[in-house]
Amino acid sequence: MSKKIVIILLVCVVFANLLLVRSGIGNVEGSIDDPWGKGEVLNYLFFTPDPKIEQDVVRLQQDLGLSNMQMEKLKELGLKEHTALVNIELPEGYLSAPGKLDNELETKVDAVFAGIDKETRELLSPKYKDFRQWVTEWWEKEKSYREEWFEEQVRILNEQRVKNNSEGEGLLSSSFQSGPQPMPPLSPQDRMIRDIKERKLQEMLSKEPDPNPFDVPTVNDNVSSQNSITTTESGILNIPLRQQQNSYYCGPATTQELLDYDWGYLSTQSKYSQDELAQSTPHHLYTTTDGTMVYRITDALNYLRNPSKSPLSDWVSEYLSQDETTAANRIYDCVKEAVSTENHGVVYRVNTCPKPGQKDVWDEYYGLTGYFDPLDPTHNYWSTIHYVAGRGYTTYSNGRHRITYLDSWNHAYPWGNPYGYHIIDTRNVATCVNMANPYPGWIIW
Repeated sequence: MSKKIVIILLVCVVFANLLLVRSGIGNVEGSIDDPWGKGEVLNYLFFTPDPKIEQDVVRLQQDLGLSNMQMEKLKELGLKEHTALVNIELPEGYLSAPGKLDNELETKVDAVFAGIDKETRELLSPKYKDFRQWVTEWWEKEKSYREEWFEEQVRILNEQRVKNNSEGEGLLSSSFQSGPQPMPPLSPQDRMIRDIKERKLQEMLSKEPDPNPFDVPTVNDNVSSQNSITTTESGILNIPLRQQQNSYYCGPATTQELLDYDWGYLSTQSKYSQDELAQSTPHHLYTTTDGTMVYRITDALNYLRNPSKSPLSDWVSEYLSQDETTAANRIYDCVKEAVSTENHGVVYRVNTCPKPGQKDVWDEYYGLTGYFDPLDPTHNYWSTIHYVAGRGYTTYSNGRHRITYLDSWNHAYPWGNPYGYHIIDTRNVATCVNMANPYPGWIIW
Protein backbone atom coordinates (compact mmCIF):
# COMPACT_ATOMS: atom_id res chain seq x y z
CA MET A 1 0.00 0.00 0.00
CA SER A 2 1.42 3.43 -0.96
CA LYS A 3 2.21 6.11 1.60
CA LYS A 4 -0.36 8.37 -0.06
CA ILE A 5 -3.19 5.85 0.50
CA VAL A 6 -2.15 5.29 4.13
CA ILE A 7 -2.16 9.01 4.82
CA ILE A 8 -5.62 9.39 3.25
CA LEU A 9 -6.98 6.51 5.38
CA LEU A 10 -5.54 8.03 8.55
CA VAL A 11 -7.10 11.39 7.76
CA CYS A 12 -10.49 9.74 7.17
CA VAL A 13 -10.32 7.88 10.48
CA VAL A 14 -9.42 11.04 12.41
CA PHE A 15 -12.16 13.01 10.67
CA ALA A 16 -14.74 10.29 11.39
CA ASN A 17 -13.77 10.28 15.06
CA LEU A 18 -14.15 14.04 15.22
CA LEU A 19 -17.62 13.74 13.77
CA LEU A 20 -18.53 11.14 16.35
CA VAL A 21 -17.36 13.35 19.19
CA ARG A 22 -19.18 16.40 17.82
CA SER A 23 -22.42 14.43 17.51
CA GLY A 24 -22.12 13.10 21.04
CA ILE A 25 -21.86 9.50 19.87
CA GLY A 26 -18.26 9.32 20.98
CA ASN A 27 -18.96 10.43 24.56
CA VAL A 28 -18.11 7.86 27.20
CA GLU A 29 -19.00 7.50 30.87
CA GLY A 30 -16.84 9.88 32.86
CA SER A 31 -16.23 12.34 30.03
CA ILE A 32 -16.81 16.05 30.64
CA ASP A 33 -20.49 16.89 30.31
CA ASP A 34 -21.23 20.46 29.23
CA PRO A 35 -24.95 21.09 29.97
CA TRP A 36 -25.08 24.43 28.18
CA GLY A 37 -27.53 24.41 25.29
CA LYS A 38 -28.90 20.99 26.32
CA GLY A 39 -31.14 22.09 29.18
CA GLU A 40 -32.27 24.89 31.45
CA VAL A 41 -28.94 25.70 33.11
CA LEU A 42 -29.82 29.24 34.20
CA ASN A 43 -33.21 28.15 35.48
CA TYR A 44 -31.49 25.45 37.55
CA LEU A 45 -29.02 27.93 39.00
CA PHE A 46 -31.40 30.77 39.81
CA PHE A 47 -34.70 29.01 40.52
CA THR A 48 -33.80 25.92 42.53
CA PRO A 49 -34.67 26.49 46.21
CA ASP A 50 -31.58 24.81 47.59
CA PRO A 51 -28.96 26.32 49.97
CA LYS A 52 -26.06 24.70 48.16
CA ILE A 53 -27.13 26.06 44.76
CA GLU A 54 -27.75 29.49 46.25
CA GLN A 55 -24.12 29.46 47.38
CA ASP A 56 -23.08 28.36 43.90
CA VAL A 57 -24.74 31.46 42.46
CA VAL A 58 -22.84 33.65 44.92
CA ARG A 59 -19.62 31.92 43.90
CA LEU A 60 -20.43 32.44 40.21
CA GLN A 61 -20.58 36.19 40.74
CA GLN A 62 -17.40 36.23 42.80
CA ASP A 63 -15.38 33.94 40.52
CA LEU A 64 -16.18 35.89 37.36
CA GLY A 65 -16.47 39.35 38.90
CA LEU A 66 -19.99 39.87 37.56
CA SER A 67 -22.01 42.95 38.47
CA ASN A 68 -25.37 42.83 40.23
CA MET A 69 -26.96 43.95 36.99
CA GLN A 70 -25.43 41.06 35.08
CA MET A 71 -26.56 38.59 37.75
CA GLU A 72 -30.09 39.95 37.66
CA LYS A 73 -30.14 39.68 33.88
CA LEU A 74 -28.91 36.06 34.02
CA LYS A 75 -31.76 35.34 36.42
CA GLU A 76 -34.21 36.88 33.96
CA LEU A 77 -32.82 34.66 31.22
CA GLY A 78 -33.32 31.65 33.52
CA LEU A 79 -37.01 32.49 33.76
CA LYS A 80 -37.15 33.23 30.05
CA GLU A 81 -35.81 29.83 28.96
CA HIS A 82 -38.37 28.07 31.14
CA THR A 83 -41.24 30.24 29.92
CA ALA A 84 -40.22 29.81 26.29
CA LEU A 85 -40.29 26.02 26.56
CA VAL A 86 -43.61 25.68 28.39
CA ASN A 87 -45.14 27.95 25.73
CA ILE A 88 -43.24 26.64 22.72
CA GLU A 89 -45.29 26.45 19.53
CA LEU A 90 -45.72 22.84 18.54
CA PRO A 91 -45.45 21.97 14.83
CA GLU A 92 -48.80 21.92 13.06
CA GLY A 93 -50.39 18.49 13.46
CA TYR A 94 -47.85 17.35 16.06
CA LEU A 95 -50.33 15.51 18.29
CA SER A 96 -51.56 13.32 15.45
CA ALA A 97 -48.08 12.51 14.09
CA PRO A 98 -45.45 13.28 16.77
CA GLY A 99 -42.84 10.86 15.41
CA LYS A 100 -42.76 12.53 12.00
CA LEU A 101 -42.48 16.02 13.49
CA ASP A 102 -39.95 15.38 16.28
CA ASN A 103 -37.10 16.90 14.26
CA GLU A 104 -39.11 20.07 13.67
CA LEU A 105 -39.87 20.34 17.39
CA GLU A 106 -36.22 19.75 18.24
CA THR A 107 -35.27 22.59 15.90
CA LYS A 108 -37.63 24.90 17.77
CA VAL A 109 -36.13 23.84 21.11
CA ASP A 110 -32.61 24.41 19.80
CA ALA A 111 -33.69 27.89 18.71
CA VAL A 112 -34.79 28.69 22.27
CA PHE A 113 -31.39 27.78 23.69
CA ALA A 114 -29.59 29.54 20.82
CA GLY A 115 -31.48 32.71 21.73
CA ILE A 116 -30.54 32.35 25.41
CA ASP A 117 -26.92 31.77 24.43
CA LYS A 118 -26.88 34.85 22.20
CA GLU A 119 -28.23 37.09 24.97
CA THR A 120 -25.80 35.59 27.50
CA ARG A 121 -22.88 36.17 25.14
CA GLU A 122 -23.89 39.80 24.63
CA LEU A 123 -24.43 40.32 28.36
CA LEU A 124 -21.11 38.88 29.52
CA SER A 125 -19.03 39.87 26.48
CA PRO A 126 -15.35 39.14 27.29
CA LYS A 127 -16.36 37.02 30.31
CA TYR A 128 -18.58 34.71 28.26
CA LYS A 129 -15.79 32.16 27.63
CA ASP A 130 -14.94 32.06 31.35
CA PHE A 131 -18.66 31.68 32.15
CA ARG A 132 -18.95 28.65 29.87
CA GLN A 133 -15.90 27.06 31.46
CA TRP A 134 -17.31 27.80 34.93
CA VAL A 135 -20.64 26.14 34.03
CA THR A 136 -18.93 22.99 32.75
CA GLU A 137 -16.74 22.60 35.83
CA TRP A 138 -19.56 23.49 38.20
CA TRP A 139 -21.91 20.92 36.64
CA GLU A 140 -19.39 18.10 37.05
CA LYS A 141 -19.11 18.93 40.76
CA GLU A 142 -22.86 19.40 41.11
CA LYS A 143 -23.59 15.95 39.66
CA SER A 144 -21.14 14.33 42.07
CA TYR A 145 -22.58 16.26 45.00
CA ARG A 146 -26.16 15.25 44.17
CA GLU A 147 -25.22 11.59 43.79
CA GLU A 148 -23.46 11.60 47.17
CA TRP A 149 -26.41 13.45 48.73
CA PHE A 150 -28.86 10.93 47.34
CA GLU A 151 -26.87 7.93 48.56
CA GLU A 152 -26.64 9.46 52.03
CA GLN A 153 -30.41 10.02 52.14
CA VAL A 154 -31.04 6.41 51.12
CA ARG A 155 -28.61 5.15 53.76
CA ILE A 156 -30.34 7.16 56.49
CA LEU A 157 -33.75 5.99 55.30
CA ASN A 158 -32.76 2.32 55.33
CA GLU A 159 -31.34 2.64 58.84
CA GLN A 160 -34.54 4.24 60.10
CA ARG A 161 -36.93 1.83 58.37
CA VAL A 162 -38.63 -0.46 60.86
CA LYS A 163 -39.18 -4.01 59.69
CA ASN A 164 -41.47 -6.64 61.09
CA ASN A 165 -39.20 -9.65 61.41
CA SER A 166 -42.15 -12.02 61.44
CA GLU A 167 -42.82 -11.12 57.80
CA GLY A 168 -40.81 -11.98 54.73
CA GLU A 169 -38.86 -9.56 52.57
CA GLY A 170 -40.07 -7.47 49.64
CA LEU A 171 -43.78 -7.51 48.88
CA LEU A 172 -44.25 -10.10 51.62
CA SER A 173 -43.52 -7.33 54.14
CA SER A 174 -46.09 -4.63 54.92
CA SER A 175 -43.22 -2.18 55.50
CA PHE A 176 -41.60 -2.80 52.10
CA GLN A 177 -40.43 0.37 50.29
CA SER A 178 -41.95 2.55 53.00
CA GLY A 179 -40.44 5.92 53.80
CA PRO A 180 -39.71 9.12 51.87
CA GLN A 181 -38.45 9.28 48.30
CA PRO A 182 -35.22 11.32 48.16
CA MET A 183 -35.38 13.45 45.04
CA PRO A 184 -32.52 15.66 43.83
CA PRO A 185 -33.48 18.85 41.96
CA LEU A 186 -34.45 18.26 38.35
CA SER A 187 -31.34 18.57 36.20
CA PRO A 188 -31.24 21.24 33.46
CA GLN A 189 -32.08 18.61 30.84
CA ASP A 190 -34.86 17.09 32.95
CA ARG A 191 -36.40 20.55 33.36
CA MET A 192 -36.44 20.91 29.60
CA ILE A 193 -38.08 17.48 29.24
CA ARG A 194 -40.67 18.33 31.90
CA ASP A 195 -41.56 21.66 30.34
CA ILE A 196 -41.92 20.28 26.82
CA LYS A 197 -44.02 17.35 28.07
CA GLU A 198 -46.25 19.80 29.91
CA ARG A 199 -46.61 21.85 26.74
CA LYS A 200 -47.67 18.74 24.81
CA LEU A 201 -50.14 17.82 27.54
CA GLN A 202 -51.73 21.28 27.59
CA GLU A 203 -52.00 21.23 23.78
CA MET A 204 -53.70 17.84 24.00
CA LEU A 205 -56.20 19.12 26.58
CA SER A 206 -56.99 22.16 24.44
CA LYS A 207 -57.72 19.92 21.44
CA GLU A 208 -59.46 17.14 23.38
CA PRO A 209 -60.98 18.59 26.57
CA ASP A 210 -62.27 16.13 29.16
CA PRO A 211 -66.10 16.13 29.04
CA ASN A 212 -66.32 15.01 32.69
CA PRO A 213 -63.26 16.41 34.52
CA PHE A 214 -64.81 15.67 37.91
CA ASP A 215 -64.94 11.92 37.16
CA VAL A 216 -68.16 11.40 39.13
CA PRO A 217 -71.46 9.69 38.26
CA THR A 218 -74.08 11.97 36.74
CA VAL A 219 -77.78 11.99 37.58
CA ASN A 220 -78.39 9.69 34.61
CA ASP A 221 -76.09 6.97 35.95
CA ASN A 222 -78.55 4.44 37.28
CA VAL A 223 -78.95 0.71 36.97
CA SER A 224 -81.37 0.93 34.05
CA SER A 225 -78.88 2.92 31.97
CA GLN A 226 -75.83 0.67 32.51
CA ASN A 227 -76.47 -1.37 29.36
CA SER A 228 -76.23 1.75 27.18
CA ILE A 229 -72.77 2.81 28.41
CA THR A 230 -70.19 3.00 25.62
CA THR A 231 -66.50 3.85 25.33
CA THR A 232 -65.94 7.47 24.31
CA GLU A 233 -62.13 7.40 24.18
CA SER A 234 -59.36 4.93 24.92
CA GLY A 235 -55.74 4.17 24.26
CA ILE A 236 -53.72 1.09 25.11
CA LEU A 237 -50.18 -0.12 24.44
CA ASN A 238 -49.07 -3.70 23.93
CA ILE A 239 -46.58 -3.57 26.81
CA PRO A 240 -45.33 -7.09 27.57
CA LEU A 241 -46.01 -8.57 31.01
CA ARG A 242 -42.90 -9.69 32.90
CA GLN A 243 -42.93 -11.70 36.11
CA GLN A 244 -40.66 -10.24 38.78
CA GLN A 245 -37.91 -12.66 39.78
CA ASN A 246 -38.29 -12.18 43.52
CA SER A 247 -40.39 -10.33 46.07
CA TYR A 248 -38.39 -7.07 45.94
CA TYR A 249 -37.94 -6.80 42.15
CA CYS A 250 -41.17 -4.94 41.32
CA GLY A 251 -39.02 -1.92 40.38
CA PRO A 252 -36.77 -3.86 37.97
CA ALA A 253 -39.72 -5.80 36.51
CA THR A 254 -41.77 -2.64 35.88
CA THR A 255 -38.76 -0.90 34.33
CA GLN A 256 -38.11 -3.98 32.19
CA GLU A 257 -41.70 -3.96 30.91
CA LEU A 258 -41.51 -0.33 29.79
CA LEU A 259 -38.06 -0.68 28.22
CA ASP A 260 -38.99 -3.90 26.42
CA TYR A 261 -41.89 -2.06 24.80
CA ASP A 262 -39.63 0.89 23.98
CA TRP A 263 -37.13 -1.39 22.25
CA GLY A 264 -39.76 -3.59 20.59
CA TYR A 265 -39.16 -6.75 22.65
CA LEU A 266 -42.79 -7.81 22.79
CA SER A 267 -42.49 -11.61 23.12
CA THR A 268 -40.57 -13.52 25.78
CA GLN A 269 -37.15 -11.98 25.09
CA SER A 270 -36.05 -8.88 27.02
CA LYS A 271 -33.62 -6.11 26.13
CA TYR A 272 -32.29 -6.00 29.70
CA SER A 273 -32.52 -8.67 32.38
CA GLN A 274 -33.99 -7.75 35.76
CA ASP A 275 -30.65 -8.51 37.42
CA GLU A 276 -28.90 -6.19 34.98
CA LEU A 277 -31.38 -3.39 35.66
CA ALA A 278 -31.17 -3.90 39.43
CA GLN A 279 -27.40 -3.55 39.62
CA SER A 280 -25.77 -0.70 41.52
CA THR A 281 -24.05 1.07 38.63
CA PRO A 282 -24.70 4.53 37.16
CA HIS A 283 -28.08 4.90 35.43
CA HIS A 284 -29.39 1.62 36.82
CA LEU A 285 -31.73 0.90 39.73
CA TYR A 286 -29.52 0.10 42.74
CA THR A 287 -32.26 -2.26 43.91
CA THR A 288 -31.87 -3.94 47.32
CA THR A 289 -34.16 -6.00 49.54
CA ASP A 290 -35.50 -2.60 50.66
CA GLY A 291 -36.75 -1.94 47.13
CA THR A 292 -36.10 0.71 44.46
CA MET A 293 -36.29 4.50 44.49
CA VAL A 294 -38.45 6.56 42.11
CA TYR A 295 -35.46 8.70 41.15
CA ARG A 296 -33.46 5.63 40.08
CA ILE A 297 -36.30 4.28 37.92
CA THR A 298 -36.74 7.62 36.14
CA ASP A 299 -33.01 7.94 35.51
CA ALA A 300 -32.70 4.37 34.21
CA LEU A 301 -35.67 4.69 31.86
CA ASN A 302 -34.25 7.83 30.26
CA TYR A 303 -30.72 6.44 30.00
CA LEU A 304 -31.56 2.92 28.78
CA ARG A 305 -34.39 3.86 26.38
CA ASN A 306 -34.25 3.20 22.65
CA PRO A 307 -32.51 6.27 21.12
CA SER A 308 -33.88 5.39 17.67
CA LYS A 309 -37.53 5.19 18.68
CA SER A 310 -39.80 7.81 17.15
CA PRO A 311 -41.19 9.64 18.96
CA LEU A 312 -38.36 9.42 21.49
CA SER A 313 -39.52 8.39 24.96
CA ASP A 314 -38.90 10.88 27.77
CA TRP A 315 -39.96 10.16 31.34
CA VAL A 316 -40.35 12.54 34.29
CA SER A 317 -41.33 11.80 37.88
CA GLU A 318 -44.09 13.88 39.44
CA TYR A 319 -45.46 14.35 42.93
CA LEU A 320 -49.27 14.42 42.87
CA SER A 321 -51.84 16.54 44.65
CA GLN A 322 -53.32 14.93 47.75
CA ASP A 323 -56.87 15.70 46.59
CA GLU A 324 -58.36 12.56 44.99
CA THR A 325 -60.21 14.37 42.20
CA THR A 326 -57.23 16.55 41.28
CA ALA A 327 -54.84 13.59 41.43
CA ALA A 328 -57.15 11.37 39.38
CA ASN A 329 -57.49 14.00 36.66
CA ARG A 330 -53.75 14.52 36.54
CA ILE A 331 -53.04 10.79 36.32
CA TYR A 332 -55.53 10.36 33.50
CA ASP A 333 -54.12 13.33 31.56
CA CYS A 334 -50.52 12.19 32.04
CA VAL A 335 -51.12 8.59 30.98
CA LYS A 336 -53.16 9.79 27.99
CA GLU A 337 -50.33 12.08 26.86
CA ALA A 338 -47.71 9.37 27.40
CA VAL A 339 -49.68 6.67 25.58
CA SER A 340 -51.24 8.65 22.74
CA THR A 341 -48.52 11.22 22.01
CA GLU A 342 -45.23 9.72 23.18
CA ASN A 343 -46.07 6.02 22.79
CA HIS A 344 -44.67 4.79 26.11
CA GLY A 345 -45.96 3.44 29.41
CA VAL A 346 -45.98 4.98 32.88
CA VAL A 347 -45.04 3.88 36.40
CA TYR A 348 -47.25 4.05 39.49
CA ARG A 349 -45.85 3.77 43.02
CA VAL A 350 -48.85 2.51 44.97
CA ASN A 351 -50.27 1.17 48.19
CA THR A 352 -51.78 -2.13 47.05
CA CYS A 353 -54.83 -1.82 49.33
CA PRO A 354 -55.11 1.67 50.85
CA LYS A 355 -58.68 1.62 52.22
CA PRO A 356 -59.74 -1.94 53.01
CA GLY A 357 -63.45 -2.45 52.45
CA GLN A 358 -64.12 1.12 51.25
CA LYS A 359 -65.36 2.08 47.79
CA ASP A 360 -64.86 5.00 45.42
CA VAL A 361 -67.71 7.04 43.92
CA TRP A 362 -68.12 4.44 41.16
CA ASP A 363 -68.75 1.67 43.72
CA GLU A 364 -65.35 0.02 43.17
CA TYR A 365 -63.32 -1.22 46.14
CA TYR A 366 -60.11 0.72 46.69
CA GLY A 367 -57.02 -1.33 45.92
CA LEU A 368 -55.25 -3.11 43.09
CA THR A 369 -56.77 -6.28 41.71
CA GLY A 370 -55.67 -9.38 43.64
CA TYR A 371 -54.71 -7.70 46.91
CA PHE A 372 -58.04 -8.09 48.68
CA ASP A 373 -60.82 -10.61 48.99
CA PRO A 374 -63.85 -9.33 47.01
CA LEU A 375 -66.11 -11.26 49.39
CA ASP A 376 -64.58 -9.78 52.56
CA PRO A 377 -62.24 -6.90 51.64
CA THR A 378 -62.42 -5.36 55.12
CA HIS A 379 -60.62 -8.26 56.78
CA ASN A 380 -58.86 -10.17 54.02
CA TYR A 381 -56.32 -7.98 52.19
CA TRP A 382 -52.64 -7.26 51.77
CA SER A 383 -51.30 -3.71 51.92
CA THR A 384 -47.73 -2.86 50.96
CA ILE A 385 -45.83 -0.46 48.66
CA HIS A 386 -45.46 -1.64 45.08
CA TYR A 387 -44.60 -0.51 41.52
CA VAL A 388 -46.86 -1.31 38.56
CA ALA A 389 -46.72 -0.27 34.90
CA GLY A 390 -49.54 1.76 33.35
CA ARG A 391 -50.32 1.04 29.72
CA GLY A 392 -53.64 2.66 28.84
CA TYR A 393 -56.72 4.73 29.62
CA THR A 394 -60.46 4.60 28.92
CA THR A 395 -63.37 7.01 29.37
CA TYR A 396 -66.97 5.84 29.15
CA SER A 397 -70.10 7.69 28.05
CA ASN A 398 -71.19 8.09 31.69
CA GLY A 399 -67.93 9.96 32.42
CA ARG A 400 -66.15 7.16 34.24
CA HIS A 401 -62.35 7.20 33.81
CA ARG A 402 -60.36 3.97 34.08
CA ILE A 403 -56.69 2.98 33.86
CA THR A 404 -55.15 -0.25 32.55
CA TYR A 405 -51.97 -1.56 34.13
CA LEU A 406 -49.66 -4.58 34.46
CA ASP A 407 -48.76 -6.24 37.77
CA SER A 408 -45.52 -8.27 37.83
CA TRP A 409 -46.12 -9.91 41.25
CA ASN A 410 -47.06 -13.57 40.73
CA HIS A 411 -48.22 -14.62 44.17
CA ALA A 412 -51.13 -16.78 45.29
CA TYR A 413 -53.00 -15.05 48.09
CA PRO A 414 -55.91 -17.03 49.63
CA TRP A 415 -58.36 -14.95 47.56
CA GLY A 416 -56.47 -14.66 44.26
CA ASN A 417 -53.33 -13.68 42.35
CA PRO A 418 -52.49 -10.07 41.29
CA TYR A 419 -50.23 -11.09 38.38
CA GLY A 420 -51.47 -9.96 34.97
CA TYR A 421 -53.25 -7.18 33.08
CA HIS A 422 -55.95 -5.19 34.90
CA ILE A 423 -58.26 -2.18 34.61
CA ILE A 424 -59.46 -0.10 37.57
CA ASP A 425 -60.92 3.36 38.21
CA THR A 426 -58.60 6.34 37.87
CA ARG A 427 -59.86 7.54 41.26
CA ASN A 428 -58.84 4.18 42.69
CA VAL A 429 -55.33 4.52 41.25
CA ALA A 430 -55.08 8.09 42.59
CA THR A 431 -55.88 6.93 46.11
CA CYS A 432 -53.50 3.96 45.83
CA VAL A 433 -50.73 6.37 44.76
CA ASN A 434 -51.58 8.98 47.37
CA MET A 435 -51.71 6.45 50.19
CA ALA A 436 -48.32 4.85 49.50
CA ASN A 437 -47.76 5.67 53.16
CA PRO A 438 -46.24 7.56 54.76
CA TYR A 439 -44.75 9.52 51.85
CA PRO A 440 -47.18 9.25 48.96
CA GLY A 441 -47.79 10.72 45.58
CA TRP A 442 -45.25 9.63 42.92
CA ILE A 443 -45.84 8.65 39.30
CA ILE A 444 -43.40 8.49 36.38
CA TRP A 445 -44.91 9.45 33.03
